[in-house]
Amino acid sequence: MRDGITALLQKLQKLKDGDKPIWFCLLGLTACSLAALSGVAHCFLPSWRTVLVQAAAAVLGFLALGLLSCLDYRRLSSLWAFYTPAAVSLVLLTFLFGYSRAGSDDRAWLPVFGTGFTFQPTEFLKPVFLLNFSLHLSRVKKDMNRPLAVALLLLHALAAPLLIHFQGDDGTALVFALVAAVMLIGAGLSERWIALFGGICTICLPLGWAFVLHEDQRLRILSLFSQGEELAAISYQQVQSLAALRNGGLFGIGLFSPGHTYVPEARNDFILSFIGESAGLLGILFVLSLLVLLCFRLARLAYLAKRAKNPQGFLLCLGVLSLIVVQAAMNIGMCFRLLPVIGLNLPFLSAGGSSLLSSFCAMGLAQSVCIHKNPKPLTTTV
Repeated sequence: MRDGITALLQKLQKLKDGDKPIWFCLLGLTACSLAALSGVAHCFLPSWRTVLVQAAAAVLGFLALGLLSCLDYRRLSSLWAFYTPAAVSLVLLTFLFGYSRAGSDDRAWLPVFGTGFTFQPTEFLKPVFLLNFSLHLSRVKKDMNRPLAVALLLLHALAAPLLIHFQGDDGTALVFALVAAVMLIGAGLSERWIALFGGICTICLPLGWAFVLHEDQRLRILSLFSQGEELAAISYQQVQSLAALRNGGLFGIGLFSPGHTYVPEARNDFILSFIGESAGLLGILFVLSLLVLLCFRLARLAYLAKRAKNPQGFLLCLGVLSLIVVQAAMNIGMCFRLLPVIGLNLPFLSAGGSSLLSSFCAMGLAQSVCIHKNPKPLTTTV
């Protein structure tokens, strides 16, 4: 018993070697999220259940962050044969037992039977993908531009987006694809391959418009460029979002003000519009500064790993960084009507226990790279 407690304390002592500003950023973002969701609950929701779920997920998230920070990411990645099938199986179960959450058109949620709670398996596939793809890229780094290696990397990179596309969550599928692309380029994919794939994607755009996108998805894109009456219903969320942002002005109208503009999905995809109306432009700049600082620290971890000639650590941190940047950029673009609505939340701020916990797990993997700068050689692999 005493030996177990001693071993646990020794592991917890490793946390001091992590990147402390990351903890500061996450604490700040969590506080902002809970404050904003409290305002949304007071103004628009029938209960405070969303706030309580977010608070519980934040507690679990910090625990997961601490645990994963202490564990060696290389040893975790060597166990891919155990956790990857479990993560993929949960996503596959959504095809049988999944259902659409109110305000969504994809069957991405699974019920936790007997509890009344739900979770989104694709969120937990994110840290699994980052860990596995960084391992794959680091193992083939010297030969990655050979045709066979590129083909296998593409299969690995596209497997998750295709699975999620058929599930109906094209926004998340796009995030996976873009993160994989960033990691491939960061790993050293040659310019000729980049040019080839870029050309193929360009040629396939008309085909994707005609045969992949649904009618409502095409209308969401068209609504950005047209004010026609037939597109008014499609653009309603974004019109309301802009109205809320304008109403907030520089200093905002307060979290619990009765004058808040109604924005559908204010607690999820459009949490930034509620923050802007509540705390004004200054509030938006504050939360975005926390996200920028968080991304800067992740970029620093990636740079240090690359300088230390740690390819997997570099690619893992690069993947976590690109995940946060891509999702945040798309969400902000949605709120300001610069991008179509594709159902993506704002990392660490939007409501959603699965998303929050997944994001904390990804940050834990990045912290693990920081803590385990000189990990001992592994003697066993799966």
